[in-house]
Amino acid sequence: MLTDDVSEQLKKDIPATCTVALSQRQLCDLEMLLNNALHPLNGFMNEAEYYSVLENISLNNGLFWTMPITLDVSKEQIDSFAGANKIGLSDKEGFTRPTRDIESY
Repeated sequence: MLTDDVSEQLKKDIPATCTVALSQRQLCDLEMLLNNALHPLNGFMNEAEYYSVLENISLNNGLFWTMPITLDVSKEQIDSFAGANKIGLSDKEGFTRPTRDIESY
């Protein structure tokens, strides 16, 4: 849980244009990541992990893994982030969930 001060700072640091409203499936993936049901993953897969699963049926560390767990975001939405290095994830009601660092490829 975040303190009120940290929560308020995150709201200031992440503009509304840098928030992804999660679909029900994405929210389910996020909740499974947060409760460690997808261990050893500690977040959505990056590009290298994604291709490792597709090509080798394993994570980068060699552990057998069959399903990519990614945060699918449209190119248009990524372009709208305009150089941001962090985005907010929200549910359909608009409540901000965790933040996610953006990795450039």
